[in-house]
Amino acid sequence: MNCTLHESLCTRRNPSILTLFSTNMDEEPSWVKELQAKAAKVEMGQNNVDAKLDKISKQTEEIWRGAREDMGQLREFMEKLGEEMKRGLESYREETNKKFETVDVEMREQRKDIELLEQHVMEGEEWSTEVHDIIKISLEQQRKLQEKVTDFEGRTRRNIVRIWGLKEGIEGDSVQEYVDKLIHRELGLAEDVKLEIQRAHRALALKPPPNKPPRAIIVNCLRFDIKESILRSAWIKEVKVDGQRVTVDQDYAAEVVAKRRKYAGLKRILKENGIRFQSPMDTLRVHWPEGIRVYHTTLSTQRVSKTQRHRRELSHNYTLKLNIMANVTLFCS
Repeated sequence: MNCTLHESLCTRRNPSILTLFSTNMDEEPSWVKELQAKAAKVEMGQNNVDAKLDKISKQTEEIWRGAREDMGQLREFMEKLGEEMKRGLESYREETNKKFETVDVEMREQRKDIELLEQHVMEGEEWSTEVHDIIKISLEQQRKLQEKVTDFEGRTRRNIVRIWGLKEGIEGDSVQEYVDKLIHRELGLAEDVKLEIQRAHRALALKPPPNKPPRAIIVNCLRFDIKESILRSAWIKEVKVDGQRVTVDQDYAAEVVAKRRKYAGLKRILKENGIRFQSPMDTLRVHWPEGIRVYHTTLSTQRVSKTQRHRRELSHNYTLKLNIMANVTLFCS
């Protein structure tokens, strides 16, 4: 048996030995044939394994070769990408630095502009303060000058009276003669009192239509005492011509007239209740039982209307006096 196994092994190594051995023996045992068949199968399997290993080795080499190529390409791509990123970063850094430099220059210029503007603002504030002081002084001077002009205008009108309520054309050809007769007849002045009227004419305005109030007649007296007599008589006696109420009053400057209009409601109340008062220029002088009181400021028309509503509820003149005094004191500015 050992001899046969040895021969089998020798046969795998050298097939010619098996042939030689076969020629020397007329008949081989069956197990030798089986062993030879198995040996042939093992050899065939070994060849297949070797072929597969060779194939796997080749495939592995190809894979490694492809991987090396891919790694080389990847390395080359990464190097290119790194260079491009480096160039991009350098370009971005250069652009950013340029922009920062530009922004820095612009900020410096803006800082200079702001400093210049601040300087201009400070100069403007100083100029505004100076101008404000100058305007304040100018307004004060203007106010004083206006007061002087108003006072001077009032003095030039001190001998002039205005007559309201006379129809247009009622004076005929001579306004002066008509006014002279009207004052003597309606105000009760003695015939021997000479009015010495210098001028008499309608107000210098366009003639109004028939449905509008007529223009006032301006009468310039030569003497102040005659003018005062006319006003006192007009205060005492109510004058009506052709059924129309006629009002006689001192001629005032426009500024004074505007202020006096605000006293109209209160003066009407005082007059209706027989309380003596005077209204020189833009003041109101009321003769109360305990003494004279002068009001230098004007009333609001709304407050005057309120006074008119209240005075309907008053029972006697003293209560009226208290109401008027309270309203004047409360609502004067």
